[in-house]
Amino acid sequence: MGLKFHGLFDLLTFESSVLILKELKYRIIVKSKSVIMLAKDYWTQKIHTEIPATKLLNIQIDSLDPDAISVSAPYELNCNGHQTGFAGSIYTLGITTGWTLISNRLKEEGIEATVVAGQADIKYKEPLRGDLIAHTSFPESHPNEKWQIKWKAGRSSRQRLRIGIGNGNIEAAEINATFYIKKL
Repeated sequence: MGLKFHGLFDLLTFESSVLILKELKYRIIVKSKSVIMLAKDYWTQKIHTEIPATKLLNIQIDSLDPDAISVSAPYELNCNGHQTGFAGSIYTLGITTGWTLISNRLKEEGIEATVVAGQADIKYKEPLRGDLIAHTSFPESHPNEKWQIKWKAGRSSRQRLRIGIGNGNIEAAEINATFYIKKL
């Protein structure tokens, strides 16, 4: 069972316990009347289990809400012989970021579906020195409404995402990807 929280002040009650949540920044996954983990921790564990390379690269979900995500990987494990970010790590981080954003939205909505990257183009703009940080968000406010139209027609839906990868204020790479979502 999951709970959604909106706004700066929300109230969560369990039996006789009351917890006041102020400035909630992360979605909390709740199961059997106890807090299991933050959504970002859940998804970090999930990608490490389902995509073993993400564990080797130490990819971590830093922040996550239904519409946006930030994911990182440490420079030390993801640099090449030129002491810059390894292109394969940058690509893996970007695709994992998009996959996780869509998968999280599906879970939030209680929709069972598979998500795959069907097409992706990457542009390396400049060398990346330092931790790799990827960001993306949905370009529309309710992407699942668009997905439902395709599913009702018996087809897979598509979600295009622009994923920026960099460090601080520098965007060193950009991925434009199309993910295919098949409802189960």
